[in-house]
Amino acid sequence: MKKWEMTVPQDVTMRPGMKVLYAENQDTRVNYIKDVVYVKRGDRELHAQLLIPGLYAPELGYIGKYPLVIHVQGSGWGKQNCYMALPNFYPLVQEGYVVASVEHRSSEEAKFPSFLQDVKSSIRFLRAHADEYGI
Repeated sequence: MKKWEMTVPQDVTMRPGMKVLYAENQDTRVNYIKDVVYVKRGDRELHAQLLIPGLYAPELGYIGKYPLVIHVQGSGWGKQNCYMALPNFYPLVQEGYVVASVEHRSSEEAKFPSFLQDVKSSIRFLRAHADEYGI
């Protein structure tokens, strides 16, 4: 018998209240990219918050391609808090979706249809950078 085998308990039965914990699977990792500038309107930069599943290798980029969900936060077309809803998207990202939470100009900054133009710009940006972000 090896020395380490003498110190490790050999009983493998489950006791009440015990549960099996598995190590983190590579597929359940969530990468967060903060404040990606997708368009500049005058002096104002508009940002997207990206949550990307899977592995990231600096030399390869994101490993894998995933479908994209774009989140436009409701705010009555006022100023948004782009970070507030991000934790709610972690389960969706762990299931294999890229989530982009996009910011738009408020109705106080610019009149209709500026917020629609901003969201369309975010879609064009994400399409153009799909390979870079694993979309």
